[in-house]
Amino acid sequence: MSLYPCGKCGKEVTDQEPSIGCELGCDSWYHVSCTGLTARAFQLLGKDSRIRWACDRCANHAPSALPRLPSS
Repeated sequence: MSLYPCGKCGKEVTDQEPSIGCELGCDSWYHVSCTGLTARAFQLLGKDSRIRWACDRCANHAPSALPRLPSS
């Protein structure tokens, strides 16, 4: 069993690759490549501490807790 399994693929998340943790409740870690985040979105998340990221499962269970961006 890995210490930090990816919440999407189940493989170990290490500090050797871009990764992100859910900040809404489950505290699971994800490979950025498993989240669908673009490189630009990942950079913005790292630069602005006011922006929180949530996994799909948590975002769907608590939709009012996070603002939704308009789809383009």
